[in-house]
Amino acid sequence: MGNNSTAIFLGRSTIDLTYQLEVFPTEDTKAYSQAFHLQCGGPALNAAITCKLLDGNARLISCFGPSQMAHFARNIVEAQYAVPVEDMMANQDYDFPVSSILVNPANASRTIVNSTPPPKSQTTELTIAPIQNCNLILLDGHNIDSNVQHQIAQAKQQGATIVMDGGSWKPGMEDYLELIDIIICSSRFFWPKCDRQGTITQLHNIGINTVAITNNDRPILLSTNGQTQTIPVPQVDAVDTLGAGDVLHGAFCFYLDRGESIERSLELAAIDASNSCRFLGTHTWQDRANY
Repeated sequence: MGNNSTAIFLGRSTIDLTYQLEVFPTEDTKAYSQAFHLQCGGPALNAAITCKLLDGNARLISCFGPSQMAHFARNIVEAQYAVPVEDMMANQDYDFPVSSILVNPANASRTIVNSTPPPKSQTTELTIAPIQNCNLILLDGHNIDSNVQHQIAQAKQQGATIVMDGGSWKPGMEDYLELIDIIICSSRFFWPKCDRQGTITQLHNIGINTVAITNNDRPILLSTNGQTQTIPVPQVDAVDTLGAGDVLHGAFCFYLDRGESIERSLELAAIDASNSCRFLGTHTWQDRANY
């Protein structure tokens, strides 16, 4: 990533309380975790930190608000990881979300309980400054109202590449999908009333030339203008898959903005995402992975 190039990550931020458990607890019982990890989370936040860990220039636009939890999370993002934050809820009462994650190390599955839903744009006023001096914007589908869409459109007109983290279909997506250049979908993402191929076709028809479909540890399906290929995903002994998709998205943005092709960016990002699964926690993998 060039010295003057900044990738912007716009979407959801949380605090994650992650518990590693041998057995999923049943109702009305007590359980002790094998390991516990407290960290900031959320798809946009995790992707921004990943980009920064890879020595990229990242900026996070998200909802934090005035609570103590929000100040705690923002301090970690800005002070520990040196990622500047723009708060879309700076002047409003907002309950910063806290998520509890139960991780089963036997199969690396994770079960997530979110404290609060994302703010609804129709009842919440999101504030955002004009987006300037960026080559790339990643959206995760959260915190996008008409004002945000306008700023994204302006940045696109100024030459920014718009990347979408398509974790799952969210109401209102049809309002801004035409702004997207590249979408990386999970296997859970489906255009309403469409199957996998129908989803890819609809995304191409709306003007998205590049559509990638991830499927956990299986190869990534890449469709460029209807021409398909697969991108390999390294196999690892996974301990925790939480945030692996976020790592992939942040790493992809870093490599793409560094000048790599889309195919090579996905390939390199898949390596980083796979290695992140070898460790408990979404931000600890780079210092501990040896590859």
